[in-house]
Amino acid sequence: MFDQLVDEFMNLAKAKYGGEVLLQFEDRRPSTCCASHCTFNDDIQGTASVVLGGLLAAVPLSSTPISEQKLVFLGAGTAGIPDAGCECSTRIKSLDKGPGAPRLYRERDVQFDAE
Repeated sequence: MFDQLVDEFMNLAKAKYGGEVLLQFEDRRPSTCCASHCTFNDDIQGTASVVLGGLLAAVPLSSTPISEQKLVFLGAGTAGIPDAGCECSTRIKSLDKGPGAPRLYRERDVQFDAE
């Protein structure tokens, strides 16, 4: 029932604000509407975004390239696993445009095992 309500709300929001309207979920598991609507789960993607932002901000302050640093994740909860998955599947490299200008890309052959 709740998923139907969320789906109806998303359809109305898309009709009013356009197809790229974003709904942020807090403390909620992803539902079926996540496949057909633009959604952001704060518990999963929010924490990973903040961690990645911190790593990107630290790049210019470190004398070691981030590609050579080791990342340690403690815990396997709703924050730790997505953080590790995001960081392990995202490589960070500096551009030739000066310090603090990182470039992100995903490697297709990198896999993350949650075990």
